[in-house]
Amino acid sequence: MMEVPTLAIQKTSTWTTLPSPPLT
Repeated sequence: MMEVPTLAIQKTSTWTTLPSPPLT
């Protein structure tokens, strides 16, 4: 994964539960 702010990382954790994670 690309280096992203902590807020973005938290969002990524939530997106992980989704069927299709967003492009990072």
